[in-house]
Amino acid sequence: GSESQPLSALQNGWYKSINWQWENYLTYKKKIGAHNITIMGGTSASEYQSYNIVGSNSTGLSVNDPTLQYFNDYTHGNNNDALSWTADQSSIFSLLGRLNYDLKDKYLATFTIRRDGSSKFGPNYRYGNFPSAALAWKVSNENFMKKIPVISSLKLGLGWGKIGNEKIGTGQYLGYVTSGDIPYSFNGVIQNGTTVLKYPNKDIHWETTTQSNIGIVAGLFKNRLLIDANYFERKTTDMLAPEVLPAISGIPENQYPIGNIGSVSNKGVEFSAYYRNLIGAVTFKVGGYVSKIANQVLNLGAADVISLGSYGQGFTDYSRTLVGQPVGMFYGYKTEGIFKNYAEINSHAFQSAGTQPGDLKFKDLNGDGVINDADRTIIGNPNPKFTYGFNAEVYYKNFDLTMSFQGVYGNNILAMWKTWNYTVWNDARNYSTSITNAWTPENQSNIARVDGNGDLNGNSTKLSDYYIEKGSYLRLKNIQIGYTLSKKVCTKIKIDGLRVYVGGQNLLTFTKYKGNDPEVGLPLGNSTSNYSNLIMGVDYGNVPQPRAFLVGFNLNF
Repeated sequence: GSESQPLSALQNGWYKSINWQWENYLTYKKKIGAHNITIMGGTSASEYQSYNIVGSNSTGLSVNDPTLQYFNDYTHGNNNDALSWTADQSSIFSLLGRLNYDLKDKYLATFTIRRDGSSKFGPNYRYGNFPSAALAWKVSNENFMKKIPVISSLKLGLGWGKIGNEKIGTGQYLGYVTSGDIPYSFNGVIQNGTTVLKYPNKDIHWETTTQSNIGIVAGLFKNRLLIDANYFERKTTDMLAPEVLPAISGIPENQYPIGNIGSVSNKGVEFSAYYRNLIGAVTFKVGGYVSKIANQVLNLGAADVISLGSYGQGFTDYSRTLVGQPVGMFYGYKTEGIFKNYAEINSHAFQSAGTQPGDLKFKDLNGDGVINDADRTIIGNPNPKFTYGFNAEVYYKNFDLTMSFQGVYGNNILAMWKTWNYTVWNDARNYSTSITNAWTPENQSNIARVDGNGDLNGNSTKLSDYYIEKGSYLRLKNIQIGYTLSKKVCTKIKIDGLRVYVGGQNLLTFTKYKGNDPEVGLPLGNSTSNYSNLIMGVDYGNVPQPRAFLVGFNLNF
């Protein structure tokens, strides 16, 4: 089996990480008549360091006693000892300033400025300045609002500001090389050389997001109904993302240099409402929220598309970020069902000499009679049309119930796990149960046939909308039922309080998605995991969110 190890092995490692943060603040407050002023200034500094040293792979140890195993204690002639060392370090230093102004608790203003410096950027681009401003009007504190008793509180607000992003790996502006078995010829003699492992970019600098928003917060009916609505426009410029190089460079995508390559716009609305009341012995609070964001790529620098994504089946650049489209669109072939007979194959655009009934029928978008790369197009969108949720809290005498739901609507998922039905792997994998209903002459279903001769048609190597599924879902994230012992009983048993409860997490999920879990992202270990901000909604058979049942108590003495 793949996990068998005929020879014993030894690995020993030393790991160390150091994190520290130091903050200093000075605040000054002054009241001048109806004017209240607060000024704050400060600094913030933090650093992260990690060191790893690992020695491994001494094979053929003479004994199995752990106390007698050492790296020089191997009996076989081949010395597989290896020593590896890695280190990482990054730091941030910030200067902070804030001014708060309040006039009669009606007119409010806040102005802030940050100057952040990051060691992840080169000396000439290390610092960035990020100001912000916010204005608010507490309308409900005006005298004329006293004539409108249904409105308990009302506040209008405007905001504008900039924030910076430096979430990239360390040393990107320097790049780095690796040495080892990199043979080349020098004066007719083969030598071991070095190669670039990560290409540098000395000009990378802070990614900046500028946002403006307008909002309203209102309380009605003695604040029993609370409403919060907000509209925002957010533009991200100088995006930190891989600079895609031409295939002729021979550089894989996980070695592309990081650069500031373009801009993205996000416009959206957010709305939430909560209602609380008391009816007899029942106290309750119910509410929900909905958020809709329109995402669009405005600029990608010298290119108009970033093509990323690779998978062992042969899929390449299945994720495309294009100007004028949302980030991370799925790219591939459209299908028109499944071939039922050879007559359909002969009358269709040529796909492969090995195409047979039961194979996927790819759409000839350009009408040239041949299925090739020119027929690929956008086939899905991982960005949801909106996200939403709602929750409830109910109290009756000594009992309480809380629950929360969360969901998304209108997104697509790239179900990579479906390709396992059509490819022979060297390691063990679970196949989808849909394989039991695959197309055969006797069972002409809508599930492509399983080709034991190497998938000649490309059912699994041509990424198509056959692998795109709807990702909408609604999930019961949390639920808990509790009982609190009365004060009278607690006094008798000489305790301050006792509450017992039962609950659960992720107990119910309503979705049409056929995979393990509709909450998906880019799995760890994929070659493009460094670019997960551009690749979304890919499911490689990810481990689902765990379903948990809880029983517990809170006891106070």
